[in-house]
Amino acid sequence: MYQPAHHREDRLEVQHALMRAFPLATLVTNGVSGLIANHVPFLIDPERSRLGTLRAHIARANPQWREFDAGAEALVIFQGPERYVTPSWYASGPRWGYRPGYWVRR
Repeated sequence: MYQPAHHREDRLEVQHALMRAFPLATLVTNGVSGLIANHVPFLIDPERSRLGTLRAHIARANPQWREFDAGAEALVIFQGPERYVTPSWYASGPRWGYRPGYWVRR
């Protein structure tokens, strides 16, 4: 995942705090039928391994658990609070502009 250096967070305790504060994450796996993504609540066990261990429960009716190979990689996406930032917030005016079909840097 692309992470500009000024937005990167490498402190494990801060990452774990975000996971505890916003435990509903997107679980993405690649199964027999292709990519599957679902919102799943997670718990972080910081003591179980060097980086911590994620624990979750997927409903039996959800086909994602049947297609998940225990040895395969998975992607879990945690997101914090989201808010709209108006362009007028920037002292020098907006730095990004939107035109239908593409973003342009000003």
